[in-house]
Amino acid sequence: MPSTLRTRSASAGALLTLFLAAGCASSGGGMQDTGMMTPAPAAAQSMPAAAPMAPMMSNVPRTDTVRARPFDNGRMWTFDFPPTDYIQQTYGFRPDDKWLENVRQSSLKFATWCSASFVSADGLIMTNHHCARETFDAIQKPGEDFLTNGFYAKTRAEERQVPDLFVEQLRSIEDVTAKMTAPLQGDGTEQEKVQRQGEVRTELQKSDDPTMRYQVVEFYNGGRYSRYGFKKYTDIRLVMAPEGEIAFFGGDPDNFTYPRYDLDMSFYRAYDEKGEPLHPEHYYRWSASGAKEGDPVFVIGNPGRTNRLSAMSQLDYTRDVQQPALLAFFTARINAYKAIGAADPKRGLELRNDLFGIQNSYKAINGQNEGLKDPFFHARKEAFERDLRAAIAAKPALQQQYGSVWDDLAKIQAQRRELYPKQVVFNYLFVGPMGTAVSLVRGAAADSSARVEMLKAKSGPKAEQVMEFAMLLQSAHKLYPNDETINAVLAGRTPQATAQAIVGGSKIDDPAFLQQLFDGGETAIAASDDPALVAARMVLPMLMGVIRTSSGLAAQETVRRNMLGRAMYEVYGTKIPPDATFTLRLADGVVKSYEAAGTLHPAFTTFYGLFNRYIPFKDNPEFALPKRWQTPTPGMNLSTPFNFVATNDIIGGNSGSAMVNKDMEVVGLVFDGNIESLPGSFIYDESQNRTVSVHSAGIIEALRSVYKAQRLVDELLAAKPAMRGK
Repeated sequence: MPSTLRTRSASAGALLTLFLAAGCASSGGGMQDTGMMTPAPAAAQSMPAAAPMAPMMSNVPRTDTVRARPFDNGRMWTFDFPPTDYIQQTYGFRPDDKWLENVRQSSLKFATWCSASFVSADGLIMTNHHCARETFDAIQKPGEDFLTNGFYAKTRAEERQVPDLFVEQLRSIEDVTAKMTAPLQGDGTEQEKVQRQGEVRTELQKSDDPTMRYQVVEFYNGGRYSRYGFKKYTDIRLVMAPEGEIAFFGGDPDNFTYPRYDLDMSFYRAYDEKGEPLHPEHYYRWSASGAKEGDPVFVIGNPGRTNRLSAMSQLDYTRDVQQPALLAFFTARINAYKAIGAADPKRGLELRNDLFGIQNSYKAINGQNEGLKDPFFHARKEAFERDLRAAIAAKPALQQQYGSVWDDLAKIQAQRRELYPKQVVFNYLFVGPMGTAVSLVRGAAADSSARVEMLKAKSGPKAEQVMEFAMLLQSAHKLYPNDETINAVLAGRTPQATAQAIVGGSKIDDPAFLQQLFDGGETAIAASDDPALVAARMVLPMLMGVIRTSSGLAAQETVRRNMLGRAMYEVYGTKIPPDATFTLRLADGVVKSYEAAGTLHPAFTTFYGLFNRYIPFKDNPEFALPKRWQTPTPGMNLSTPFNFVATNDIIGGNSGSAMVNKDMEVVGLVFDGNIESLPGSFIYDESQNRTVSVHSAGIIEALRSVYKAQRLVDELLAAKPAMRGK
């Protein structure tokens, strides 16, 4: 599933945060209610017809003859400058302002990690099961297990409110480019300029309305900025979720592959401030028949992060340095979690969400890394950069302003290559008790909110903490055997012995001990002989040096990324879409089969295929089916389309997006991309890239025949009027 931007375990999330912050300057996001969309100039909307795409190649003898393709930078169009001319030319219809407003406001952000949509007049919300599964623990009653057994509220009164869950609806868009670029001009260091820009961003994102959130969104690496205004809904209740086995049928082996047979869906409902079902003005109607092969379809959702407009030096750094370290980290954690599960199956079940997220991230990043290594794709990216540099050089004013940006970025990447091993070391070592120890030594005990969070944090059994830290330490030592920090921590011991001494011997995860440290303040923390605190004090000076150097490089890179973005915008305008930033996009495509691995993959799968896939592997837990699914339900139409593929451009964050037809009807629910789509982080290839969705007809057939959820079927098909307080 394309949810690669998030790993829900705390330490992995912290690792990704530091890696990504150091790897590329992050953008913010927001906007004010202007009452209208800002149209793009007509000339900027047109797009040349797509050239035939070559299949993905792993060995191309003459990459110097390769040229960039029209859609190498993808088709994730923004609502700030929608490509209406291009859609007219390609699909024979022009989306007007009313069409654009309806699909924009029917779509939602699902918390901070997925997409969703309103799909009924009564505030019914559709998203993926893999987006919903992490909300289950908060609402399950004793003895319930929604991940294993599913959930269905037969009546409105049975719908379960999820604490802290929210969805957001994009209400307004405002161009704030001039306000955001002004601080980067004039005198000052890069860090001072970035700080000034951050202050402007903070002001623009302030809101006097608690139901509205504003976000400054960066496009074209800083070539354009918009202020987005989101309406926030906080009373969200679970209506239906199937069992995990059918939602993620095929498990890790089938993840990011096709053909697929997954009922990766869930339904929630938004309620208003009076506790009544919300009646949104905009929502998608449902197509009972769905789409046919060749039909144009549109994905409306929030793709997380792409790096298609990066300089080649940045992509090469990601390929050679950043991603291998991430893959090694994920491998160590996967091995640790599997070992824990093998030793204690009950504990393994408790950790399955964490393992699920890490395996997903590993597979996604590995696919991206393989794509970056592909010489054909690499040559196409080089060709794009070569063409852009030539266009800049052809205009003296642009050459004077932007001509040095590529060389500057290359120098920054060279410095980051030298620094990165230290960043990896600190992220590998500072998890669990060591992470808490570093926070304490850095002064977190002086922050009351930090103290509360540390006291609330729950740690796994000590043996698990030791095992995980040992595997991470071993992995870090294997990556960088001569690193002085790792060797200082090891002190001649094995990783296992070191983990036992530092983590096994630490009391820092004991709330009573933590409280003693809080009470004693800096003096008690500095004097403590707790082994985790001793190790943290030993390596913290080097950590602070790395943070200072990394921050300086990140600021330099931010300024030059903004310059690169403005250069691209000067040359191409909005003819190419900006990189994804987990903000709302419209991605066009067609339902289409494709060739791969020496065979033809069909546009659609059916319920017949589900059972054909299940029977040969039914003893493999990855291919298990819930009891109610093991035998076809009498009367079920097994020829109903179940999953299908289309050429739409998606990435992590699009999970839960609606796929709609030109009549704004739901024809599918996006839940994955195929394995060939994983290089989409940096290049889009229509010949092989496919979005995988649950078919709208398959959803209705499953709800009606298997789950007997007629209340939900009627609502989706609008067979009953809005509840209106009933």
